[in-house]
Amino acid sequence: MPASFSLCSLSIFFLFLFRNLFSNKLKYIKTISLLFLFSIQTLSQQLFICKGYTTEGEPIDPILNKKIKAGQSATILLTFKKNEITDNIIFLYIDKITSDKSENYFSQLTRIGQNKKWIAYSFKFEDEGKYEIYYTDFNRRKLISASLIVETPISKLEHKSSEKDIFPNAQVFFCERILNHKPYGVYGTIPFRNTNGDAYVYLVNRNPFGFEIMTVKVWRRKTPISNYDEFVDSKKFEIKPNWKDTYFKYRFSKTGEYMFSFFNEKEILIKTAYITVTN
Repeated sequence: MPASFSLCSLSIFFLFLFRNLFSNKLKYIKTISLLFLFSIQTLSQQLFICKGYTTEGEPIDPILNKKIKAGQSATILLTFKKNEITDNIIFLYIDKITSDKSENYFSQLTRIGQNKKWIAYSFKFEDEGKYEIYYTDFNRRKLISASLIVETPISKLEHKSSEKDIFPNAQVFFCERILNHKPYGVYGTIPFRNTNGDAYVYLVNRNPFGFEIMTVKVWRRKTPISNYDEFVDSKKFEIKPNWKDTYFKYRFSKTGEYMFSFFNEKEILIKTAYITVTN
């Protein structure tokens, strides 16, 4: 009986010990899981430096190398989960960083609308240098940040020379339709009501294009006296190097003054065209 009792007691002891260890392990796993989920939530905010954004708050052409030329504009796009930022007022800061200090270059108060999940702001960087871009809450606690380097721009003379050398005789037409490689019903201005905003964009050159990928970027004036500072759209097309013309159908979502910029696969500007969409 004593031996049997001792064996039974030992079994109960190990069972109790195993249960405690297993229970603690479960608690540990649960704790790690909660911390992991919390870390995912805290990382759900994203700050994009890009060339534009969609109506759903998605970045267009993110600037992955974090470098632009002086005089260029960039879109600062902050995305976050619904109700993740409790303050309805936050602040955008742009600081210019030198070797020994950081100096505020620009600041902007921003109100977050109800159910809003993103905020975008377009800014033109005139000066070269290294910048830190960040948002803070109402109490000036930093929410998220990103860096950007603004480099020396290509001179206007060099830019004009390269454009002239590539497509000196290229033409762009906005029209109703294309028949046998010819534009018909060419628009001086596009009547939005009569066309539902639809038009064909036709690019023609005297010589073959000589490349395979074409990018078209569309910009719009926010106000009649502003530059073309509202990025609207970006499209890429495959073409044949021996082609001398190409076209695509485009739908304008609203009236305004638009600029179409055409680039080759090396992101070199080959042609710019302008069109106005009226009521």
